[in-house]
Amino acid sequence: MKRYIKTIPMILLSMILCILPVFAMAEVDVTKTGTVTLTGYPPEGAELRFYKVADADKTMVFTLTPKFAPYADQITVNVEDREPYDGSTSQAVWAETAKTLAGIVPGDSIEPDVTFTNSGEQCVAADLPVGLYLVLSDPIEVDNDLYYTLPMLISVPTNISDGKIPYIGDTEEWFYDYEVNMKYKKEQIPPREYRVLKVWVNDGEGKKRPASLEVQILKNNTVVETVVLNSSNNWSYTWMGEKNARYSVREVKVPDGYKVSYEDQTTVFTIRNRFTEPPDTSDHTDLKWPMMGLCIGGLIALLAGIVLLRDRKQTE
Repeated sequence: MKRYIKTIPMILLSMILCILPVFAMAEVDVTKTGTVTLTGYPPEGAELRFYKVADADKTMVFTLTPKFAPYADQITVNVEDREPYDGSTSQAVWAETAKTLAGIVPGDSIEPDVTFTNSGEQCVAADLPVGLYLVLSDPIEVDNDLYYTLPMLISVPTNISDGKIPYIGDTEEWFYDYEVNMKYKKEQIPPREYRVLKVWVNDGEGKKRPASLEVQILKNNTVVETVVLNSSNNWSYTWMGEKNARYSVREVKVPDGYKVSYEDQTTVFTIRNRFTEPPDTSDHTDLKWPMMGLCIGGLIALLAGIVLLRDRKQTE
């Protein structure tokens, strides 16, 4: 029995050492700046605009900057807030947010924080303060081909450096200088018909939806028309597009209680308004059980130490 008691402190120590790494995430130096090199984009002289969407603290938790705070209910920047959270889907979450922001920025005339120029199929974005950035560029025509980048979010720093769009997770090392492969498309776009369609999701009989709403139509990231959708036009609108023009749409004001998402199927743009229940803002963080476990472990270790000490004295 005494032999088993003697092993208790070692077992408890091993358990504590296994738990500690969970809380040992490396801190971010928020005073540093980073350099992100965007590679693989052919058009020489293309301008890439950087918008600082969120600041970050030492644990890389994001807080939206003042110019993006009004859109907090429409975007997700802290990926772990999305339920269910799975690191493998975090890039998709950021891609969705970037796509939403790509419509908000030109629609509301939000100015970039800094602009860099593409040179030799790469763009070096230097001296970026710690935070989360949206990267956009306007379509550019070269030899009758239209080049355009896909909107993306990048963080400074990041926990990976293999050229993929990063996501934030537990790590023991942060990279302040790294490369990212640009995601872009090249195509020849003929004049053709486009359509925007509004779809309502999860709102029952539609009693909560507005009688109408406005949608902006953007050509090469510039608003060219604002249309009204309602039940009379079946919540849709059709227009004729120009050659080598890249179109997108954006809902001007999302109705209260709804969250918007966009789907682009070449010539059909679907805007989905999903009704959501009001978020629960109460703090459900429960540290009772982890703290109780640590206290019990410490108490057991103390008692085991007392038993060992008494056993040693009796032996002597």
